[in-house]
Amino acid sequence: MQAASTTFSLLHNTQQWLFLSRGKTISPSDSMGIDGWYLNIVTEKNKLAPSQHAITCVFDMGKGLDKFWSEYVFLSEKTPSEKKIYREKKMPFPLMVEKYNSQKFQLRVTNPSDSSVDYTSDPFYRKEVKEKYKKDEEFRQWFDYAVQISAYYRITNGMFKEDEDLTTPIKAEVVGSDFDVETSELYETVNTQEPEQPEQPVETQEDAYQSVF
Repeated sequence: MQAASTTFSLLHNTQQWLFLSRGKTISPSDSMGIDGWYLNIVTEKNKLAPSQHAITCVFDMGKGLDKFWSEYVFLSEKTPSEKKIYREKKMPFPLMVEKYNSQKFQLRVTNPSDSSVDYTSDPFYRKEVKEKYKKDEEFRQWFDYAVQISAYYRITNGMFKEDEDLTTPIKAEVVGSDFDVETSELYETVNTQEPEQPEQPVETQEDAYQSVF
């Protein structure tokens, strides 16, 4: 984030506040088998600033945040921020877990470069997916890969990109014309550089994972 004309926030003592908001209760009888609740983690610039972005995690009262189920929810549902931002717009990247029928789901991993489907799992019941993740090596590798690329395209190049699009016109409008071009170019250089994209799986599934993961 640009802090001034020629300085950046990483040069300063900055903080990022996280606000934890308890959501819907989860009972052991649910398909996740967890006694806890959904937990929305919201970013705050500071104590006085309004909420910016939020993701939903799964909290187990006995073990704390559940990594697998939090990632599963991320792959299968829009985040609270995405529901606001893309209410009337198409999401920049699809959800990777989708319904197969009224009771079963499947993991479909989309190739970011051409929107083709690189992997489609066998249909599974939601209550069985965590066990499948533990025992099925192929499924686990593709699931982890789906989380990686979804985080980049939906958060880094999705929600954060929306912030950039909203901020850039405001910056250009406030500063003077002589200063405008220099600042705008500097802003674009810093904020539009994409990190190296995750290496894509090779075509043969048998050898894909050693080269990708």
